[in-house]
Amino acid sequence: MKTVMIIDDSTTSRIFIKVCLQSVFTDSNETDYIEAGDGREAQALLTKSQIDLAVIDLNMPVMNGIDLIRWMKSNPRLTNIPIIVTTSLANPARNKKLLELGVVGVLHKPITPTSLIPILSEIFNIQDDHFGFN
Repeated sequence: MKTVMIIDDSTTSRIFIKVCLQSVFTDSNETDYIEAGDGREAQALLTKSQIDLAVIDLNMPVMNGIDLIRWMKSNPRLTNIPIIVTTSLANPARNKKLLELGVVGVLHKPITPTSLIPILSEIFNIQDDHFGFN
């Protein structure tokens, strides 16, 4: 069983990301999804949940994605959770800094199922043909 947390202040974006992930995973019945609308809400959920992947938007109210990522990476229990960042702004210098922070991938919105496959293949150490969408 995999648990994925989707953190984005837009309900529509969270739904879209979830649909993309569900279309990629062939074992979607064995994947749980937890959603948060900002970094502060995500912090509360992360303290009581075990997750296998976090998909984090950068621009959110209350606590933005970068602050959440820094908090996760400074917490020994959360530091090894793979993080995919979603953003609507192209910024190569920022993307480089995110990768240096330990993010496994940066995807520009709108994401697609095919853009997720290489990152998810690496995270879960599985071949592309194990995904439901190619």
